[in-house]
Amino acid sequence: QAPNYIDYIDNWIQTQSPKHISYDSYPLLSDGTIISDYFYNLDVVREKSRAKQIPFWTFIQTLRIAGTPGVADKREPSEVDLRWQVWSSLAFGAKGIQYFTYWSPGSGTEQFGEALIGLNGEKTVRYDYVKKLNADINTIGKILLECHAEGVIQTAAKKYNMFSPLYSFGEIISVTGGDNIVGCFQSKEGLKKVLITTLTPDKDADVILHVSSNVSSVRIRENNVAVVRTPIDNKLTFHVAAGGAILVEF
Repeated sequence: QAPNYIDYIDNWIQTQSPKHISYDSYPLLSDGTIISDYFYNLDVVREKSRAKQIPFWTFIQTLRIAGTPGVADKREPSEVDLRWQVWSSLAFGAKGIQYFTYWSPGSGTEQFGEALIGLNGEKTVRYDYVKKLNADINTIGKILLECHAEGVIQTAAKKYNMFSPLYSFGEIISVTGGDNIVGCFQSKEGLKKVLITTLTPDKDADVILHVSSNVSSVRIRENNVAVVRTPIDNKLTFHVAAGGAILVEF
């Protein structure tokens, strides 16, 4: 009962004065693609929650969903699909990661696959995928938890719609390379950080950050491992595997 989605979000925040925003948007379609408004939705909620200084949380699709009226069928997530959802959510500034679902639901009008715990009460393969994923995001997640999400730079041959995209950030003049997104963050102390991940879960990306001559070194974190790197010709080059992510701290 709102004229558009932006007004709906604005009015809800204004009337409810929430302490957080939590929403779900399940992106993994049965034809192997992702929904077209996945990044737009993340960017809207990032922008609106940032303006009100409240955290937002997202739900991660862990199972196949079919038969939802008016909604395209969703595929059973692979390990890479799960990882990509979490890293892309973090890149847009999500402060909480929730999983839909843990226990497999029964089917009615909608038909559900098995989630982290199957209908027989046993762990499915996705339980172990998520267990490893939660461990891998531990260090980077704690760092980003204390940072403000300033926006996302998208580099793609065919771009997805965004609400308020960035094109440069701090000492990063531009980003080139394969299809990717770069989440841009600022710590409470004013330090800049970026999280690089692939645009979609189906292919790796070679990513080049073009930085100013002021950058002498950066700290690189992948999962829970950190190294220091020096730009070459004012460039930082990375290979990001599908389902992976790299944090760069300036």
